[in-house]
This record gives sequence, C-alpha cells and structure tokens, in this order.
Amino acid sequence: KTHEQRELVVAVGEGKDDPKYREAKKEALKQYAEAFQERNLNLAVYNMVLHDDEANPHLHINYVPNFESSRGLTRRVGMDRALQQQGVQGKGTELIANWRQLETAYIESLAKEQIPNFERANVGTHKYMKVRQYKEYA
Repeated sequence: KTHEQRELVVAVGEGKDDPKYREAKKEALKQYAEAFQERNLNLAVYNMVLHDDEANPHLHINYVPNFESSRGLTRRVGMDRALQQQGVQGKGTELIANWRQLETAYIESLAKEQIPNFERANVGTHKYMKVRQYKEYA
C-alpha cells in the first residue's frame, strides 16, 4: 500500500537532560528543520512544527514522498523510489534504515555543534526475548 504522507518526529536528547541545554537543543532542531527540504528534495514538506511544550523539545515534519516517473504521471508518490532518486542506497527496510542513519548523523552533528559533550544514546537496540524465554525468565 502506498502511504500518501508520512510523519517524522525528531528530538535531541531526552527530557531528563539538564535544563540548561534546552535552548541549544531547540537551536539544533531549528537548523535541522531549515535544511531538511534541501537534503530531501523528493520529500515535499507540507507541515513542520517545533513543539516546546513537553519534557523535551521535538520537531514534527509531515511530508509527501514523491519521485519522477517516465510512465503515467510525471510525479508519483512512493517512499522507496523517492529515496532511491535522492541517492540513498538499499532496498526495502534497508533503504529506510540507511536514510534514517544519514538523518540521524546530521542531527547528531548539529547537536554536537550546540552541545559539545553531546552523546547520542542508541535507542531501541536492546535484545528481544522470544515469548517462551520471557515466560521462563519471568
């Protein structure tokens, strides 16, 4: 199924970080937002909002992934082809993972410019247990 639009949520650090870094985090997010469309020409942004009303500032980006096509309409909707035409390598989930890695590296570099001792945590990299293992463990 083709997803006509997508949303990306970007944050720097987490809510429990020292409050003195809040403005620096917002500045990194603003810089990321300003350059997003330039880096991602095939992701047409139609809404971008910086939220500063929760524990940690974060950016919501809504976009429509589109690509040039030689058949039918000259522009069509699709994330994979949009990223491939931007030069991102891979297919399927690997393609999305490679794009995400590029975007993560970019926001991390901006964060380090604002907060020199910034260290990115690898979120979501823990090991999962099979149900049987979990039941034995619990």
